[in-house]
Amino acid sequence: MRGSCSRSMGIEGLVRDLAQLVIETMPAQITAVETAVDARDSAALRAAAHKLRGSITPFRVSGAVEAARKLEEMGAAGDLNGADALSRELVGGRSVLAR
Repeated sequence: MRGSCSRSMGIEGLVRDLAQLVIETMPAQITAVETAVDARDSAALRAAAHKLRGSITPFRVSGAVEAARKLEEMGAAGDLNGADALSRELVGGRSVLAR
């Protein structure tokens, strides 16, 4: 039983460390999305949103994950209508993850 507890605490610590890393890198990732949206650069938006979505998906921040998914699809399609509003939703996801 003791070994199981140690592994559990180790996994929890790993998850906390990973969450902290995501919290620390998320502002730069959101900035990359916002920069791509502002520049109307669909290829850069697809790449930035994909990277961000991959970072936050394990933490089940559903609103932000869905916004990143939609932004990625918009970038892939080359249609950035509505991208401004979706990029603002990502900021809310950051505050949820920080809890």
